[in-house]
Amino acid sequence: MVFCFEMTDIFGGEANYSWVRRCSLPLPDSTTDLSLVRKAKRWAGWAGMRATTTKFGDTIEIRPACMSQVLFITWLEDEPRVEDVANPEDNPYIYHPRSTRTAFVAPRSLEAASDWLKIRDQFDDLLNEYEKRRAVAPRSLKKAMLRLVLERKLRRQS
Repeated sequence: MVFCFEMTDIFGGEANYSWVRRCSLPLPDSTTDLSLVRKAKRWAGWAGMRATTTKFGDTIEIRPACMSQVLFITWLEDEPRVEDVANPEDNPYIYHPRSTRTAFVAPRSLEAASDWLKIRDQFDDLLNEYEKRRAVAPRSLKKAMLRLVLERKLRRQS
């Protein structure tokens, strides 16, 4: 039986797939779930790390306690159909730090930025008020700025 290991990052508690590593591995049919999880953790470099393992039907999910990553184990009936992209330049959706290409924006990114875009016309006022508060109380600067932003949002919503 051929097993597929798929490791990716997490955003908001869900698999994000901004980057992904895949591997197909033929193993005997008598392979237990425990040995499969151990092999997958060794492949991912997580051997010895604590992780939460959840089984969903024929998929096993492994989430390490200290990382924002997830690993899925599934099985393939025939030959492996999932291949890792050898050259990240071939796929524009795979992040590659050494690549120089135009970035793209996902709807999730726009949703995260929407709060700031809604108050962009108030940035000058916010920065001026921020500078005033910074001169008065540098220790409580972060709290003051957060309070200011929240006050403005609440005034706008009501």
